[in-house]
Amino acid sequence: MSTLREDAPNLIAHHVVSKDDTAAQARIEDVAACAARVDAQVRGVLGSVLAQRRSAEVAFGYVRALSPGVRANCWSLAEAAGHEGWGRMQALLRSYAWDWKDLRAELPALAAAWLPDHEDDLIGPGIAIDETTHLKKGDATACVAPQHARCTGKVENCVTTVFSAYVTAAGHAWADFDVYMPNRWAEDLPRRRAAGIPDDLELTTKPQLAIGQLRRLTGCPPGGRPPTRCTAAAATCARRARRPAWPTW
Repeated sequence: MSTLREDAPNLIAHHVVSKDDTAAQARIEDVAACAARVDAQVRGVLGSVLAQRRSAEVAFGYVRALSPGVRANCWSLAEAAGHEGWGRMQALLRSYAWDWKDLRAELPALAAAWLPDHEDDLIGPGIAIDETTHLKKGDATACVAPQHARCTGKVENCVTTVFSAYVTAAGHAWADFDVYMPNRWAEDLPRRRAAGIPDDLELTTKPQLAIGQLRRLTGCPPGGRPPTRCTAAAATCARRARRPAWPTW
C-alpha cells in the first residue's frame, strides 16, 4: 500500500496553478488573431491566382464553407458561404479564368510557413508520400471507380488521391497532390470530356504520380538531378534522406 507524501498537497496545488497558467496563455484573442493571419494568407494566395478581387472572395468563401458538416455540392457550399444562389460557386468551378495547378504550386510555401521547423528536430522536415480515398455513391464524380480503398481495406466505389505531405515535429500538411485516373476513365473519352478531364491527360500509375510530385517539389526535370535551390520542404528532405522510402501500392 502506497503512502501519500507530506508535500503532496503543495505538489497538487502547484500542478493546478501551472495548468491554469497554461490555459490562460491560450486566450480567445490569441486564437482569433491566429485565425485572422491564416485568413489573410489564404486570401493573398487566392488573389495571386484569380485576377479579380470578387472572384478571389468567392474562392475564399468556398474554402471557408468546406467542413465535415457541409456536403460538397454548389448548393450546400453557397448556403454555407452566405450566398443567395449557387451561381457563383458553380462559376468558380467551371467558368472563372484560373488554373488549379497555379493554386497547387502555392502549397509547399504555405506548408513550410505554417509548420515551423527547428534545427534540433530529428524528425523533419521531410516529405511523406501516401494516398487517400473518398468514398462515393454515384458514378458522375471525375475518376470515381471501384478500386481498393485504404480507409476500409476493401474494394469500394471511390476516388483516390496521391499526395505529398510536408512533415515536421509540429505536424504535417499537404504540399502536392494528384487525383489517380483509373484505366476505365482513361479509355472513355466522352466520359472524360463530360467530367472536364483534359484529352491530353495520360494514364499514370500511382508511383509515377508520386515521382512527379517529388520532381515538382525539388524543381528537378525528368531524368535530371535536383538543382541547388529547391523548395524549403524538399531541399531539406533531400539533404537528410539517405535513401528514398517509397510506399507500397
